Amino acid sequence: MSYNDKGQSYKSRPEEKAPVFYHKKILNLIVYCFQYALNTVRKIKSLVYDLVKEPGQLFSSELRKERSCIRRARRAMHNKLWGEAVKCLQEALQEGPGSSKGKAFIYRELARCYVRLNEPAKVEGYMKAYLEFNLGSQLQDVIRNIQNKLYFQDWSGYSHYVYLGGRCNYGFIEHRAKEIGPAGNKANYLTKIARAGSTGARKEKIFYLTLREQFPHLKNISPLLVDFTEKIEADISFLTLEKINGEISDDKRYMDDIIEAHKIMSEINYDRIKDYIEYDDLKPVFMLDDLRNFPGRRAKHTLASIYSRNINQKIINWLDNKVRAMEEFEELKAQIDKLKHLILEMKMYERLSLEENYCLTHGDFNKTNFLKNQEGKFFVLDWGSYLVAPKGYDLAHYFRRKRLKWQNIERNFLARPEKSGHLTELEKIFFIYTLVVLWFMEDFSEKPLKESHVEFLIPAMAYMEKLAIPSRNKTDMLN
Repeated sequence: MSYNDKGQSYKSRPEEKAPVFYHKKILNLIVYCFQYALNTVRKIKSLVYDLVKEPGQLFSSELRKERSCIRRARRAMHNKLWGEAVKCLQEALQEGPGSSKGKAFIYRELARCYVRLNEPAKVEGYMKAYLEFNLGSQLQDVIRNIQNKLYFQDWSGYSHYVYLGGRCNYGFIEHRAKEIGPAGNKANYLTKIARAGSTGARKEKIFYLTLREQFPHLKNISPLLVDFTEKIEADISFLTLEKINGEISDDKRYMDDIIEAHKIMSEINYDRIKDYIEYDDLKPVFMLDDLRNFPGRRAKHTLASIYSRNINQKIINWLDNKVRAMEEFEELKAQIDKLKHLILEMKMYERLSLEENYCLTHGDFNKTNFLKNQEGKFFVLDWGSYLVAPKGYDLAHYFRRKRLKWQNIERNFLARPEKSGHLTELEKIFFIYTLVVLWFMEDFSEKPLKESHVEFLIPAMAYMEKLAIPSRNKTDMLN
């Protein structure tokens, strides 16, 4: 009982809670303010850079014209008007010296625009100009230094620079030699040029210089490292690898090789890898973003973090919202409720052990990263996307990319101990969980949803239940 100023009693009203949408608005406002502040800091940083490096040109007319042209070029590129962007960038280049930072930007963006316009000669010319401007030397001098480091001291042949596009990728140099290698093939090599500070370049550096040496089995599925050079001042790295001559391995005939490569990575548990990679790569990515749209990259990282109740709750909420607009709402909702019961109510996620059930994963299992050479040896390429994720993560993504039917996955993988025996029952549960979420991400316009969910979702959930219930009973008996 509470009393007012006059001593009269009244019942205290319960404290009203703010509606959920109110908290979301506040959170969105905070995020917007943070982004605005970050952009402001970047602009100030750019001005300070120009003031320190080129104080005489900070307020020059040439610099103002250059910046105006670059702003117009950015708008044109944003609207995919590549021809208009080229005109603006060429105008900026002809205006005068401008700033060194602006000149480098112009060279790089001209190369990327000409990629869109399909003019390869101009693409390579401008990207070479960008590299030479940043390196302070001719690209041919860099190529000559790399050639001297190749295994054959008397290496002779030719090297050819190619740029195919990409924001952090600056192209590659193909080295063709006349000497015959120990396996009887011509010794060919490939130098990947990238922004040294980019995530992909940094991860490939760690993989080839550290992980590949610490875990020798990785050498059986990755190309041979020849040399790694990093130009810190220019923020450019050169990674030279053995070039694999062979065919893309995306046929059913190579499925055994793909699974075997997955087994090799599954043996490298979180506990074994944590001392060799950087802290940011060690943590399974924990995405706290809004999952309403659930785009591919965000989904990939979210599914790698399913040891957390928060992430699982977000995934289930996203699935609920996904099926609301579908005609088969009741049938699909019943399957989502089963998933919610297994993962959240039975707390299966709590049984995931970071040290035992998480391992090194490639992060981009697809046909363009698989090659089989002329001797029949299988290779996995492009290790710049590796991450720590649950075992089975790579295969789940690959199977859904291939749009394999559930009956094929069950019959040719899960039901065969020689193929899936490296996964425990718990790891198989989360493997199927990942498959189910990825199934919901697909575009159902190519195939009727009714057929898809009957063929894939319902049997997948039944198999998952079959694994989860006995597994839970075993745990209860142990406790």
